[in-house]
Amino acid sequence: MTLSPTRARAIAAKLPLGRAGDWAANLLKFYADHHYVPSLFPPRSFNAGLLAVKTREANHPVRRTITDKEWVKTYISERTGEQYVIPTIGVIRRRENVRRFDFSLSSIAKATHGSGQCKIFSRKPSVAELDALEAWFGLDFYGKSREANYKGLQPKVIVEQFITFGSGLPPKDYRLFCFFSEPKLIFVDTPRIAGVQRTIYTARWEPLPFGLRHPIGEVEPPPANLPEMLRVARALSSDLKSLRVDMFTDGSRIYVTELTNCHGAAEQRFHPDPSTDFRLGQLFADPTFEIDPTDF
Repeated sequence: MTLSPTRARAIAAKLPLGRAGDWAANLLKFYADHHYVPSLFPPRSFNAGLLAVKTREANHPVRRTITDKEWVKTYISERTGEQYVIPTIGVIRRRENVRRFDFSLSSIAKATHGSGQCKIFSRKPSVAELDALEAWFGLDFYGKSREANYKGLQPKVIVEQFITFGSGLPPKDYRLFCFFSEPKLIFVDTPRIAGVQRTIYTARWEPLPFGLRHPIGEVEPPPANLPEMLRVARALSSDLKSLRVDMFTDGSRIYVTELTNCHGAAEQRFHPDPSTDFRLGQLFADPTFEIDPTDF
């Protein structure tokens, strides 16, 4: 009998927390998202490679360190320099201190122990926004995502300077995927009113004719400081076989926004051709593999 995606997710949600339950839940969720059973030894697809990180490497001490959005700043500073770290306004360590915090204008608050929980403030926070920040202290992202690198992280809220490079608007997000300490893929996520557009390039800034989750955006010239961006990504990924290094840049200044172990929790699908997933699987297994745009 074939297991439907809905049934697979329902079973995954009921499995107990812990190594065995997490492994089974992640395999079931993967099947629900991608409609195939992954091979992990070695990974034969891009998303299977991400799943291998999620299930087999989550307890690596470096992966644990960089998961926490406060700790990662020290990691970035020690390996590349403080100039690449977004200035921290403050860290709220207790729920009861949320309403006592003096939120500066042009700041952004994030849950250090989660993923995707963020709020931008251009004015004094509303009561509803403060309620949301307080609720983050009850967040168990590990229980939700089954990513063990989040397990047991101290709940905190970090408040940072909101980087706009003078525009007042969120900048493009440059996501550099590194394999064996070498950048191989660059995702450029551009905020739009209708949603994010994503353009994917090789590290040589060759546009690739596929997308992942978001609509494909326009091809644009590379940032003037692309060589520096690649150098920073190499330095930050040197301890791990794979890592996504996220940056903001205006072509001169660079801020590393976060380091991501498992892109999209291994849940996102390539388009227009889903087989792209398998064509990129070698990135996780072969340090010499280079992406050729003509292969797609």
